[in-house]
Amino acid sequence: MKLDKPVPYNVTEAVHCVLEDFCSAAYKRLDIEIDSRSLEVEPADQADPCKFLACNEFSRCVVNSWTNEAECLCDPGYSTVDGLPCQSTCYLQPDYCMNGGQCEIIPGHGVTCRCPVGKYWHYHGERCTELVSVPLDPSLIVTCLVGSLCLVCAVIGVLIFINKKCVKTRKAVTLVSPDNSTQQDPKS
Repeated sequence: MKLDKPVPYNVTEAVHCVLEDFCSAAYKRLDIEIDSRSLEVEPADQADPCKFLACNEFSRCVVNSWTNEAECLCDPGYSTVDGLPCQSTCYLQPDYCMNGGQCEIIPGHGVTCRCPVGKYWHYHGERCTELVSVPLDPSLIVTCLVGSLCLVCAVIGVLIFINKKCVKTRKAVTLVSPDNSTQQDPKS
């Protein structure tokens, strides 16, 4: 219950009386002795609203300056769903990081994504959404060009060698006439 004004002193006294009656009834019926002098009753206007609010390890109690109500405020990287205790954003949103990125919580800073890295590319950005191509190394390009040129030269060399061999075998061929006489090829 919320009151617009501080709780009057006599209400605090009434609470003390109710507690004393409870203590004496507990002693009589349950054989439990409670020292009523050790019970502290804070006036409502001086009470700490966070005193009885149990926030979990990923949150802290704050007092709302507008309503003076206590509430649990989640640490960076943690959030709450439907008033439940604060949980990791990585747990609540398994697909928080895109393109295979790994979700991590950095204490005091919040959620971060460790983005995947390839040989000639990597993902970048808060949630690994930006693809960045790494420029090729100029020496790699030169090596590929020289290798390709050598391969082309080797193929041309093999073709020339095969062509010369075929030309030589044509020159050495002798023609046989139908009358079984041997004639030399006129080209020789």
